[in-house]
Amino acid sequence: ATVWGWIGAIPLVTGLFVRADSPIKSVKDLKGKRIAYGFTSQEIIKTTVDAMLATAGLTIADMQPVLVPNLIRGVEEFMAGRVDVTTFALGGAKTQEADAAVGGIRWLDLGNEPAAQEALSKVFRTSYIGKAEPRPNIAGLKEPIHTMLYDYTIFANADMPADKVKALTGVIAEQKVALAAAMPAFNAMRPERNYKDVGVPFHDGAIAYYKEKGIQPVK
Repeated sequence: ATVWGWIGAIPLVTGLFVRADSPIKSVKDLKGKRIAYGFTSQEIIKTTVDAMLATAGLTIADMQPVLVPNLIRGVEEFMAGRVDVTTFALGGAKTQEADAAVGGIRWLDLGNEPAAQEALSKVFRTSYIGKAEPRPNIAGLKEPIHTMLYDYTIFANADMPADKVKALTGVIAEQKVALAAAMPAFNAMRPERNYKDVGVPFHDGAIAYYKEKGIQPVK
């Protein structure tokens, strides 16, 4: 299969959170603390945790890992007081549950220094640091922070006709309002980032669409 379409279309905004009253104020402060880890049924999550720890020069060897199978269990361990920090997408319903259960949560700022970005992307190559702004649906975010983003990717079979892939790529790039009506996450789509190099070849049909629209690859 080859990549086509909305690479970069919808950034997933993720982060690390602690109790609002925790003395942990930065990622560096996590050294030696208990952290949800493993994520055996969602292994990509382990990589996101490794990448965020790396922004402060930490690895899991610096932590006390508490093994969990998935994100939900990680939050449940947090609510039960068995871990000091865990991860989730900002705005996720489970984080609102945690916020209510422990008297408030707080997201940790990863910083936006070049060294932090370099460390993040060294572990998770297609990730990047972006700013998250407070919104009513994001529990625990009282002020802007820099956190981890990475992009959803669609794959198509290499044998799929180029004209069909070109048409689908165009629908995704040009029908943001209609798509967002069904899936609000499309509101965050930035079509100019859809042609993002993730190290896998693009389908010829997608390339044809981007060339026709004058869209350049995003490195």
